[in-house]
Amino acid sequence: TRFKYHKNYVLNMVETENTLIGSLQKMDLNYEEAQIYFNLLKYGQSGTIVRKLREDLPFIERTTLYSILRRLIEKSCVKEASSSNKSQKLKTFIATDPADYFNKIFSKKKQEFEELQEIKMNVLDNLQKIYNRGLELSYEDLDAYILPYFQSLIENGWKIKSQKINKGINILGGEMYYEYQTQPPNNLEKKIETVGLIISIYDSNIENDDITLKFVTKQIKKNIKGLHQADFNKFDISDGQEELFGKTFPSIIIKAREKKSNNYLEFGKMAILPIKNKVFFIWEEIIHDK
Repeated sequence: TRFKYHKNYVLNMVETENTLIGSLQKMDLNYEEAQIYFNLLKYGQSGTIVRKLREDLPFIERTTLYSILRRLIEKSCVKEASSSNKSQKLKTFIATDPADYFNKIFSKKKQEFEELQEIKMNVLDNLQKIYNRGLELSYEDLDAYILPYFQSLIENGWKIKSQKINKGINILGGEMYYEYQTQPPNNLEKKIETVGLIISIYDSNIENDDITLKFVTKQIKKNIKGLHQADFNKFDISDGQEELFGKTFPSIIIKAREKKSNNYLEFGKMAILPIKNKVFFIWEEIIHDK
């Protein structure tokens, strides 16, 4: 029947329009932008005014419609023209020729692809090396001040995994702050996963300054808790001592109750070495069998 034919025709038109709008969404337009651009195409080179677009697209608010039209103008797929009738200060919006818009998008995508190709050529090898072995800093990457402390380690197979430098007052009260994570060579103690070094530099000799050293130790403990509290149910941070270079230095022993096993495990320790105007923190993370 004529009614059935008309119904099928309308359904086919709706399906075709949805397909075309879906295709436009793949051409740098979101759903509402594609809807507006598609409706403007129906008005051809004459374009139309916002009131007509509102009638065509009642689900888009007037203020939103203006905002989207501005974006479409910026994307060069809509043009704005004033009415030829000076008594009517209405603005007409005209869809850009779809061939011109598509060519613009193709050029943009081609440029983006070429830029990706260039990035791939320049950085992929370095990213692949980082992925394969983890981030590793070279001797040249290190700050000049710290080089004397690491030269021997690097020559003996140690890897420097990270470098953090803070110039100015830091959380430990010093004027300069250096923090490094290192990885021992494979032939060293298998139970040690990471060894770290922190150096906090002060503007005066604090080697025998008990007040400053107590503050520094308190800050370090606070930092450790904040860093690891999400991994463990409960912490036990106790004071200890370490024999280094023929001298006894204070240390921090870190134990925590693991969430899975509920056992207390020692997973790290830190020696605190105040020497003249510097405090050295040497810490290690311990691997536990799973």
